[in-house]
Amino acid sequence: MTAVNRIRCYLADSLDRVVNALKWPFALTCFFFLPSCFLVCWPSSMSLLRSPSLPPFMLGILAFGLVSRLIKRTVAWNWLWVLEHETVHLLAGLLCLKVPKRWKVSSKGGYVGFDRGGNWLIIIAPYVIPLIPLLAFGVLQVVSTLMPLKPWMLPACMGFSMAAHVAFTWMESDFRQPDIQRLGGLFSLLVAPTLHLIFLAVVLIVSGASKDSTTRQLSNLFQEVGQNGVVAWRAVADRGSSFIFAKTPTEVPDTRTSTETYADPQPAKTATSASTGVRFERKSASKQKAESH
Repeated sequence: MTAVNRIRCYLADSLDRVVNALKWPFALTCFFFLPSCFLVCWPSSMSLLRSPSLPPFMLGILAFGLVSRLIKRTVAWNWLWVLEHETVHLLAGLLCLKVPKRWKVSSKGGYVGFDRGGNWLIIIAPYVIPLIPLLAFGVLQVVSTLMPLKPWMLPACMGFSMAAHVAFTWMESDFRQPDIQRLGGLFSLLVAPTLHLIFLAVVLIVSGASKDSTTRQLSNLFQEVGQNGVVAWRAVADRGSSFIFAKTPTEVPDTRTSTETYADPQPAKTATSASTGVRFERKSASKQKAESH
């Protein structure tokens, strides 16, 4: 083993220990920011609905729906989603300084193996990283440097690629899937929804915003996620405490008597309150006038 390989193995093992130690703190952090991710997705959706990019974005989604219906029962469909799944495993392993030893993709399944084992980040990567939208966005950015693109091309490609990512992730999201069994169902439920909402908001911003405002909106997105995290849970805590500790209001009979007199053309009447037993009397206008002088 060469010196460079020994250093790589040492760094890979150290990174695995750090990543595995942060597994549950990361899951709890994702759960903490889940309500704020719902809040930031709403303005992103509204900005796309108000922009002229909405029709091509929806056409991209419809185009994927038509394509999936044509090839869903063919071998190519299963092969494509297995390829996407295992490719994300492979890229995550490379980022963790792993060297792939085995990699197999077929319509019936696939796997990827590394020389120094793995960690939970490599296992969960296909369920949270939108590889197809990222590739589509990167390819369009490269093409835009070579030739001008039509305004509808970016939102259409993002709609198509995001629909493909959602469809493939749905096919992979099964508690009997080996990756989810290795991660644990609780950990997957805590992490996957939050990260999916963040990536969905990013795709919506990229699809609907102009080139000048995309960077600004993306920076504001992560700031709002951090700020709304505390606000959202504080609101939930306030509502929960007010619901749990709220006292049932009790009706207290009003036994106060008024000392004011008013002119009344009717003759004097005497009545008794049924609930309090307090007698009250209305004076006639003539008696009131006499008392006022």
